[in-house]
Amino acid sequence: MTQSTFVEAQSNVLELLSIGEWHVAEEEAFMRAIPLAAITFAALFLSTVAAHAAPWCANYSGKGGTNCGFYSFQQCQAAVSGRGGFCARNQFENYRRR
Repeated sequence: MTQSTFVEAQSNVLELLSIGEWHVAEEEAFMRAIPLAAITFAALFLSTVAAHAAPWCANYSGKGGTNCGFYSFQQCQAAVSGRGGFCARNQFENYRRR
């Protein structure tokens, strides 16, 4: 075996070793990411708070439009007063009392 052949063979062995080590490093990173992702998803799932829609909607006459941001019938009536329109229960509101 000549000197140049030996250097090429040694270079190929080093290349194979580095590829194998890289593959192991990718697997380790992936295995570390699994519990991290599971913890993140669990925390997000457990910490979600359901949004509550306001129970009253103002339906404006004329050009139309709806505003479902009123928590009392009186608030809604004040909003449509002088503009025309009517107030109605929000169909997306969960009516049970909290």
